[in-house]
Amino acid sequence: MDAPWLLAVGNDLRFPEVEGRRDPMLRFVNWYLPKLHRAARRDLALALAFQRVANLLAPPPSILHPAVAVRVLAGNLRARRRPGRRVGPARSATS
Repeated sequence: MDAPWLLAVGNDLRFPEVEGRRDPMLRFVNWYLPKLHRAARRDLALALAFQRVANLLAPPPSILHPAVAVRVLAGNLRARRRPGRRVGPARSATS
């Protein structure tokens, strides 16, 4: 399948009332994306990484790159400890 189709179908399958197969990777991505979105509220590099995928400028697996995943984890941990505070300056999510 191509990326646009996977993005559309994967997002639809977040909802339990939508019929379709949910393999482990899809379940993981649907668990991970809200965490990426939460961290991206305070991290411009994460917001841009997601937007590049959403606008088909980067392949979907790029948001699972270890450098991105670490920022997602750190952003969610910081958000729990200090709600409303911004994470440091944006840097490239893959550098």
